[in-house]
Amino acid sequence: MLAVLAAVSEVIKQEGGKETDTEYFAVLMTTLEVAETSEDSLGATLALLGMVIKRVPASVLKVKFSTSAKCLLDLLGRYIESDNSLLIRSLVGCLGVLLRNQDVSAWSSSSTLQIYDALLTFVSSPKPQVRKAAQHAICSILKGSTFLTQDEDAPILHPVASRTGKFCLTFIEEHGFGSEPSPLLHLLNLLKEIVAVLPQSEVKPLCESLLKLMTLNNVLISSCAMQCFHSMFICRPRAITLSADLNARLITALYDYQPSANDTQPLRGWLSVMTQALLNLGRLDSLLCVGHLPRFFSVATVLWSSDRMEVVLSVTPSLASLISQGLEPAFNQPANMAAVTSAAEKITKSVEQSLNYQTVKAWKYVIHLCTTLIEGVGKSRPEILKSLIKSLASLRVSPRFPHEAEADFAIGKATCRARVPQCKEDQDRVGFRIFDLLQRQMWALLPGFCKCPTDVEVSFKQIAKLLGQALADRPDIRMDVMAALRQLIIHSKTDDKIRVEVARYAKNYIPLLFNLFTTKSTTDEDESQRESVFQTTTYYLQVADTELLHSLFDKAKEKLTTASASLKSEDKAVAEENQFIWESVLALLRALVVYQDPDRVESFVQLVLPWIMGSESKPQKKAYRIVEEIVGADEARPCGRHVRASLSRIVKLFTSSRDIVKAPSRASRLRTLSRLVALLAEQPSTAPNRRFLVASASEAALAVKGVGEKVKAAAFALLVDVGRIFQKWSSDPQVALRDYVTKLMKGMSSDDEAHIATAVTSVTYVVHEFASNCTEELIDTVLESICTLLVTGNRDVVLACLVFIRMLTVTVHSQRLPLYLKRLITGLSSMDEELKRTYLIKTRDIFIRLIRKCGADLVMKLVPEDDTVLLKRLNNIRKIEARKKKQKEERKAAGNEEEEDDEDETEMATQPKTMEHVLADSDSELENDEEEDKDVRKKTPKTWIQEDEGSIVDFLDPAAAKKVSSTNPARAMLAQLTAEKKKKKKESIFKTAPDGRMIIDDGGDSSESSQESDVDLSKALDKMEVDRKRKIDDHESMVDEEDEPSFKYQAGGSGIHRPVAVAVKPSSAKGRTVHKLTTKQRAQQSQEKVKPSDYGVEYRSEKARGDVKRKGQPDPFAYVPLSRNALNKRKKAKMSGQFKGLVKAARKGASVGSKIRGKANKANQ
Repeated sequence: MLAVLAAVSEVIKQEGGKETDTEYFAVLMTTLEVAETSEDSLGATLALLGMVIKRVPASVLKVKFSTSAKCLLDLLGRYIESDNSLLIRSLVGCLGVLLRNQDVSAWSSSSTLQIYDALLTFVSSPKPQVRKAAQHAICSILKGSTFLTQDEDAPILHPVASRTGKFCLTFIEEHGFGSEPSPLLHLLNLLKEIVAVLPQSEVKPLCESLLKLMTLNNVLISSCAMQCFHSMFICRPRAITLSADLNARLITALYDYQPSANDTQPLRGWLSVMTQALLNLGRLDSLLCVGHLPRFFSVATVLWSSDRMEVVLSVTPSLASLISQGLEPAFNQPANMAAVTSAAEKITKSVEQSLNYQTVKAWKYVIHLCTTLIEGVGKSRPEILKSLIKSLASLRVSPRFPHEAEADFAIGKATCRARVPQCKEDQDRVGFRIFDLLQRQMWALLPGFCKCPTDVEVSFKQIAKLLGQALADRPDIRMDVMAALRQLIIHSKTDDKIRVEVARYAKNYIPLLFNLFTTKSTTDEDESQRESVFQTTTYYLQVADTELLHSLFDKAKEKLTTASASLKSEDKAVAEENQFIWESVLALLRALVVYQDPDRVESFVQLVLPWIMGSESKPQKKAYRIVEEIVGADEARPCGRHVRASLSRIVKLFTSSRDIVKAPSRASRLRTLSRLVALLAEQPSTAPNRRFLVASASEAALAVKGVGEKVKAAAFALLVDVGRIFQKWSSDPQVALRDYVTKLMKGMSSDDEAHIATAVTSVTYVVHEFASNCTEELIDTVLESICTLLVTGNRDVVLACLVFIRMLTVTVHSQRLPLYLKRLITGLSSMDEELKRTYLIKTRDIFIRLIRKCGADLVMKLVPEDDTVLLKRLNNIRKIEARKKKQKEERKAAGNEEEEDDEDETEMATQPKTMEHVLADSDSELENDEEEDKDVRKKTPKTWIQEDEGSIVDFLDPAAAKKVSSTNPARAMLAQLTAEKKKKKKESIFKTAPDGRMIIDDGGDSSESSQESDVDLSKALDKMEVDRKRKIDDHESMVDEEDEPSFKYQAGGSGIHRPVAVAVKPSSAKGRTVHKLTTKQRAQQSQEKVKPSDYGVEYRSEKARGDVKRKGQPDPFAYVPLSRNALNKRKKAKMSGQFKGLVKAARKGASVGSKIRGKANKANQ
């Protein structure tokens, strides 16, 4: 083949060709006509021709058809008996391509039909390659001829389609009932591909012949015949090939050829053929198809009881496709509704009858079909499904039903919203609650579906009207609908398709939201939704059209004017109604104004301007909030550009109105000033701008101690903004910060103590925010003024100074803090004695910070010697910090606490991110005391639900109240266990007499009884030693925490401080008193105990066991009488060493006595 290709290419090049497909075709055809070559060379040439001819233009093939076809046909006749399959396959393929590219007129020629008949003779050839090439050529001619695909007035069928059908019919009659089925199978394989393009005159006898062939009981022939039917139906042929009547007759005839229920492969094929036949019939005649469905459903549903699972799996998809593509579309034809309804009833009955125990293995798939049936029929005729749904429900509640999820899904396809009013009318309270809860839960899913949706263009327009009706008439689901709209608008910012679709319905939704917001609520539910309605409105305004926004603004302004004229009506009810409308419309105008043009903005500002300069607080607050929105408008909008053009007028307005601001308007004004100074920062630094910034900072400084968190937050934000702008305008940020702080510190020299406190608080916040730019000189200046004010007697001033000092200890690095330590200690020591007691906790926090960063020794060294109280406090703090550090190290060593970086590794390691920790200490101490006292006494009622993993409480069950308890069951169990432990702990080894004396039995002189007594005595004394240690630690804990105030008594601890719930015998309870314990004392009782001193260690021998006499010291003996003084708590420390000696002496005596008795026993023996 390569040699032939090289020769042909060389010829083309010699003739000056461009080696196109046409040139190759011409040379190869010339070679075939002229040259006498061997069979192999001829085969190679034809193979090349077969590859080239497919790419030759149709016009060339039409011109050269007669000569080329004659040459190829002669070659085919010459080598028809040859064994060279490649040669014959190439000839057949080339002839097929030639015929496919001819016009309609060419097929009227006898020579063309002769060539086509020659190809038909090869469709059943025993040679696979030749047969496949011939069948492919016939299919391509009948389906893909150029005049069928390219001509506008092309015929529906090929001119030789009828000739082909007759050939197939004759072939079947000749070979269909012979002994050799192979030729028939080859023809059926061709018929499967072309039956859909044959005329009905040939299709009908062919179908009859195929049905006859299926009676031969030959599995292969029956399978091929079924494939022919399946191919014909699935190709959806036109009526010229298969009419509706013939289709219906074939369906009826095929019922006689239904295989056995356990014959898997043929039965699955039969189901597929019948399904496609019914679907094709539905395309041709919907009513006729619906009439045939009940019979097929009655036959197919029986197959669910088949023993073959493959058959069971094939039934459901077939029936589901018939319901969705055949039955459901038929409901859209009102003229045939009666017939369709009758068929649907029969189908539903057949499916319902399949929910029996004969088809128990197929229940899962039957329920799947029920779901499809409910979806298809329930939209038009839900009453038909009543019995089916009852059957599903009865199965659902049956014991051990294995397909609960499938049944729930199927039943859930039914409408539950319509059941709510029905249950209410029937006074079915349980049903009403269940269905109402179910439909609310379904609506609650809507916001989740609106997060990043992908089908808004298709689906939103289908539910837009429904959502509008829900907003207007359904308060119970209004919140879910508004949340869904907000989600869509949020995602529309990144998806233009969503934005376009949502904005299209703005003209419908925004007026509806306006009406909801301006209508006075009649129920608590509506009132709770007003804020969400306003929020949704502001969201929707972002995507609305400009013309719509202008129209809404004009209408709202007119409504505001009407309501303003009726505010002072004599009728109180009318006045309240107008007041509500006035406030609501004004809020909507505030949201709309930022989207208006400059003319509308200017006219609205002129309307509210007198309110700013007026004396009424409510209109002034409304006006400032409107101005706040206008000033904060985006620069891209006309309103924002108008604000920047009118900046000087706005600055003048705020300057002139500074002294007439009412308290309710303060927060909004400060927020507006923050936005205003941000706009001024975009301009160059001029004297008027700097004066306005200084005046704004002074106004913010006066408001830092104002009433309300919003005022404080706005004031602090304004102080920071002004400081940043001054730094931006200056070439040296540190110098700018110093000048700014100096201006704020001028308030510290005021005669008004309230102004001094606000000035200190302002400086505190500024220094904290700009700590990185604060120089040591600036800190020194500020700290000197703070320490001077610290010794004054005003509570507010001193509190503000303490807040500054605490901020300083948190912000400044531990390496720089010692520079200010002497000044801080002196100032704190010089405070007024009464204020020291008042702010005991605050100063303690400061001292703890100082000790942690600078060390206890350095701090205590700088305290004046005459301040013994402060020294004692610092000593206690030092011990507490040392104990905490030790405990922390022990926990680290035990692996219970992760290692943390040292707080002073970096300069700003201890600096909090915000001022919340510092500002939290600026509240009134008296208020804190009252609140703490209330919190300790307050008992919040709590409720516990008794349930476990096996039994979850159903709140719809009337018996659910039995599972709800006001007592914590875990706490009750814990208390019982604790009581049992204490009871065991309190049990003494020794028996006690009624007067409290210990009774120690010493019966018997035997060695065994003596050893037992020694052990019992040792245990008893060891227990007394443990109790002694605990009591010593409790006493030390009380001493260390003596500066902590106690707010409320709670019984606890050990000994006489035991919990009052523990039962005490009457004889031992006389004369006992109960002492108070603070919260920290009770908490420290559970901490690790400090090891006691080892008494008598100075007498211990270094080289041997026992005690020795030391020079200059008394004898190492102690005679301690067993008296009541040993039980005195106050003398506990004094008697502690004596018990240690008693234990040692008892052990030593017991050992000696044991040895003596042992020797005596041996001697007696």
